[in-house]
Amino acid sequence: MSAVEGLGRIGIGAIKLEFVHPLLAYNFYIDGIPGVINAHCKASSLPEVSVSKIPVKFRGRELYYNGTIAKFADWTVTMREDIYYRARTSLETWNNLMANRTMHHGMITPLIQRNLRLYMLIPGTNIPVAEYELINAFPYRIGAINIDQDSDEQVVTYDVTWSIDAWDRKDVNVSDMVSSASTSAV
Repeated sequence: MSAVEGLGRIGIGAIKLEFVHPLLAYNFYIDGIPGVINAHCKASSLPEVSVSKIPVKFRGRELYYNGTIAKFADWTVTMREDIYYRARTSLETWNNLMANRTMHHGMITPLIQRNLRLYMLIPGTNIPVAEYELINAFPYRIGAINIDQDSDEQVVTYDVTWSIDAWDRKDVNVSDMVSSASTSAV
């Protein structure tokens, strides 16, 4: 039996599973951007954090003790934009409050910084499996959007770089989320 003959018997669904694994379609969204409900994102990585180690000489050896947590790394995320550009408009307004480009002044105060929540979802669903809180975040770099006629069938994406003071992982009980999602759908 040839490979082509086998394809007719397996079915297109089984063939797609061979090439597109469900875990590769991992989604996440951000909550906490002013004026935007659940900003969906295309790509990112969780911000890096490291603890310094302090070497202490003891009887001819070096022992290491944990030191302090260095500054948390900036967080860059690729945003997916909706057709009304809600997220982009909100981010530009937020950024303009910090650095007014027409008046050449701005401010960074605790009023500008916000705590954001990053929800990682079960592939193909809106059920969170992990929640991260990004503490005292503000967007300081909003990437360019390419405008051309060839991209009329693509989702608009751009990078946003955030400064954060810290991040914290929150526990998410998946069984509670599944049961609440199924009861709210009824």
